[in-house]
Amino acid sequence: DWRNGVCLMSFEAHASSISSLVFTPDGRFVFSGSRDGTIRCWRPDGSPCGSPYQAHELHVTSLAVDSEGGYLC
Repeated sequence: DWRNGVCLMSFEAHASSISSLVFTPDGRFVFSGSRDGTIRCWRPDGSPCGSPYQAHELHVTSLAVDSEGGYLC
């Protein structure tokens, strides 16, 4: 909670720290990119959806979702 600095949820499945986080426009999914080179899909309640995607050998520095929610880049 940004108002009091209390952590409300953790995404703990990456092998390294999360470097990027983005919500889909409809709020149904969250994507996280990590220093371990993976991208993961989550539901807003913190449960994972699917397997991690190995993006590349280096860390993921940023993620974006288009306004329609159809593309992740």
